Amino acid sequence: MAFFSLASHTYPATSAEYLESANPSTHRVNIGYIINGWSSMLSGPSVSVYVGAADRTLFSVPKALLCHHSAYFQGAFSGHFVESVNNEITLSDESPEVFKYVVFWMHRGLVPVMQRNIPITKATCFLLCRIYYLADMLQIQGLMHAVLAELREMWDHQKSQPIDMELVMDVWARTSEASMLRTEICRGLAAWLKERRDHGIREFEPCFTQIPGFGVLLMEQFRALAVVQIFVPDVD
Repeated sequence: MAFFSLASHTYPATSAEYLESANPSTHRVNIGYIINGWSSMLSGPSVSVYVGAADRTLFSVPKALLCHHSAYFQGAFSGHFVESVNNEITLSDESPEVFKYVVFWMHRGLVPVMQRNIPITKATCFLLCRIYYLADMLQIQGLMHAVLAELREMWDHQKSQPIDMELVMDVWARTSEASMLRTEICRGLAAWLKERRDHGIREFEPCFTQIPGFGVLLMEQFRALAVVQIFVPDVD
């Protein structure tokens, strides 16, 4: 079993691209976190969070920090639940590689995925979505909004297509109808297709027939970008 300690203030990167370019431990700190009493959350007792199954990893995280950011952890470590008594919890179905980004955000208020000198890839977009899924499950609203902001910045800097049909299918399968992530993915796709007209959208034709609501949501984003003429398959 691996061990990941936040007390040492080491935050290993998990994507190969990020690992080659920078160490998250040297990343800037969101000063608002310090002003709002963030540093005081690190001085209390820590709890053990076991993440993963085959790659089970132990994260030692300040209890106050977890409960401040996550309604899920607040509920688990309150009252007379076994997690509260033992000061430990297991997330066997989640990925340690993704959870590292969650605890990094809790400490720094940042999502250290994108680097401006690194080409944006589909893998980067997938990683951000996986962080969003976990934040949604753990009821961490702040991190969900931070991921959406990262995606929005990605659309502004993209020089290649970071969204494919596999990602769209995955997002729709793992989010609810009202998910803000669905809207953001369609916004990014609309921005990419805006100048390509018929040439790029045909790749996504199966999404229009297999994913309920995809066509309507994508058209809403096209209208927001003032795209008035583009081929879109018929949407029921």
